[in-house]
Amino acid sequence: DAARTGVADGEPAVTALKVAATAKLDGAIYARPLVLRDSTGPLVIAATENNTVYGLRNDGSVVWSRHIGTPVDGSTLQCGNIDPTGISSTPVYDPASGLVFAVAYLSGYKHELVALDAETGAVAWPKPADAPGSNVKVEQQRGALLLSAGRVWIAYGGLYGDCGPYHGFLVGIATNGQGDATIYRDPTTR
Repeated sequence: DAARTGVADGEPAVTALKVAATAKLDGAIYARPLVLRDSTGPLVIAATENNTVYGLRNDGSVVWSRHIGTPVDGSTLQCGNIDPTGISSTPVYDPASGLVFAVAYLSGYKHELVALDAETGAVAWPKPADAPGSNVKVEQQRGALLLSAGRVWIAYGGLYGDCGPYHGFLVGIATNGQGDATIYRDPTTR
């Protein structure tokens, strides 16, 4: 939920865990998967560091996959601990539009917010998601995305190792992809 409690009201308590299914994906997963329900049943949304978003069934079968673009080669960054580095943050789902939002870190050092149809994986729209004036080679988008007040909120901070002149940024982009982003920069020197 928006409060990030992790509570699934009405579900029985978890008492033991077991592997129910596996799926072979194209990269490491740092983002937490989302569990949705589409017209066919439960749908798991998973995103990889190779900048690919997947729609999976509970049995591990792939319903759709969408590769957003080439991730950043981690060896080209001043510091950090993810290689390659692509989608590191947990996506967010908007039940009003049926869109899943994910931020990909793309080769050429740019972050892009991508809106995907949750049922098909079709790209509804992409939008640049870097704050103007930010040093994109040292800004990492790792915090989970948040949907609030008709915007997708994207948090940025430094790479692992705190190298370079990074700043904390919060960028809010409208869920329809239109208009200017709302941007807040932490008022520190670094």
